[in-house]
Formats: sequence, structure tokens, C-alpha cells
Amino acid sequence: MMNPPIPALGTANLSTMLVLRALDVLDPDEAELVDVMLTHQPVLQRSYDEYCDLVGELCMTVRRIAPSPSVWARLCASIDDSAVN
Repeated sequence: MMNPPIPALGTANLSTMLVLRALDVLDPDEAELVDVMLTHQPVLQRSYDEYCDLVGELCMTVRRIAPSPSVWARLCASIDDSAVN
């Protein structure tokens, strides 16, 4: 079975795309492109899995803090009540 053609992204750009996909910050079209590449390239899938593991570890190291009352008040004031319900 032949692999589908992969756009000429270059190694650095490809790594960047994998990292951004692991962070879930790509546009839908870019995410779809990366997902297609991951389905057909086991080496890329392994790299992506490693990035996902790293993102998960980083998320666990962030200390949770509550926003100050003034910040919380501004956030609440900026939310449209109709969007919440």
C-alpha cells in the first residue's frame, strides 16, 4: 500500500505541526492534514504520541490558582448571559 503524498513541509515545520496538533491549536484544515499524515506514517504517529505525553506532563506541572476577585468580576462581566444559558 502506497502512502499518500505529504506536502513539502520540511522537518522543522513538520515537527512544529505535530507539536501544535498535540496542543490542539491548529486550524481545522491544518489539523485534518496532520491527522491524515499520522494515519499513514507510523513514525510520525510515534513522534506525535511523545509530544502528547509531554503536553500531558506539562499540564500536570502547572499550579492552579484562583483569579483575584477583580479579575473574576471582569471575566463575569464580559460574559454574555445568553451564552451561558
